[in-house]
Formats: sequence, structure tokens, C-alpha cells
Amino acid sequence: MGTQLILEFYKQASKRVAGLGLICGTAGKPFETVMGIHLFKYVLPAFFNLVRTFNKPVEIVAKITSAFPGFVHAWRWLGLVAASGDVEAFQELYKEIGKIDFKSYFSTMLMLGKHDAWDILPNIKVPTIIFAGEKDFFTPLDVSERISELIPNCKLIKIPDSSHYAPLEYPDEFLDEIAIFIKRCLKKG
Repeated sequence: MGTQLILEFYKQASKRVAGLGLICGTAGKPFETVMGIHLFKYVLPAFFNLVRTFNKPVEIVAKITSAFPGFVHAWRWLGLVAASGDVEAFQELYKEIGKIDFKSYFSTMLMLGKHDAWDILPNIKVPTIIFAGEKDFFTPLDVSERISELIPNCKLIKIPDSSHYAPLEYPDEFLDEIAIFIKRCLKKG
């Protein structure tokens, strides 16, 4: 979601942007790339519409599960989160999930599924860094590789053994690369 928002902002106000940091995301139509399974472009919108319609039971389940400390370990067991992740940081993230207005969230997700900014990638004129989790099933690595090939002056950072939550799983590597990138952007500005 964040990558698409960043690209849309660049599209609307490129003169106000000194550099782009894209983290574990796609340039558009994310339902077409989840887990590398094209069938999801049909299944996910139907599922999101269903959840949006019956949002109250989902909100109750989210509140209960997000308060359960073992939730992080369940996500690790399922392979959704790398073992290196900061358990405390993930627990804080999951507590916030319990506060989501799921009707609004899934409405946003449905709109996001239609958004497409792939066309602007070759026209990006600022330094760009892309972080990709090598085991990210929401945004598979090949999607980030494709984006990096289309953007001039782009650096792709592949974070080994990480998922869609790479910054929480490998914060030191992430912060080191961000610091270098920001210094580079400030020198050019």
C-alpha cells in the first residue's frame, strides 16, 4: 500500500521529491502478484467485498487475536514472519490491527487493487531505493526486481530470509541502508 501511495505522490508532485524509498511493495494492481498466483486477482476482491459486508465479526476476531501474545509465533509458524523479527515490535503492530475499521480498510484495499502506477516508473528522475524481502509472499521478489529494472538510478536491496515485514525483521540492515540513501539524496538536493 505504501509503495503505491509514494508513487502516486511522485506522479502528482514530482518537483517536491528528492528521493523515493519503496519498501516491500508493488507499483500497482497488487492482487495480480500476491504469492505469484494470478487467480488471486479474482479471489481477493470477492473476499474483501465479503469481509467489508460482514465487517463486525471480523473486527471482533481481530480484537481477540491481536491481544493474544502467541499471535506472532503463529505467524512465524505459518511462514508469514521471519524468525529474526522483533517479537515486541510485532506485538505492538498486531495490537493496532485490533483497532482497524475493517469496512474502511477493505474498501481501501479494493481501490488499491485497481490502482496502477507502473507507467511512471521509467520517468522517475530522483534516486530510488527499493527494499525487498526475499520471502515476501505479498510482494514476491520478482515484482521488486521488475520495478528496479524500470526505474533509472535505482538500487534494489534484497533482504535475505525476510517477509513483507522486512524492516521489523532486520531493522539494523534497513536503517543502515536508509541512512546512506538519505545522505545521498541530501547531497544532490
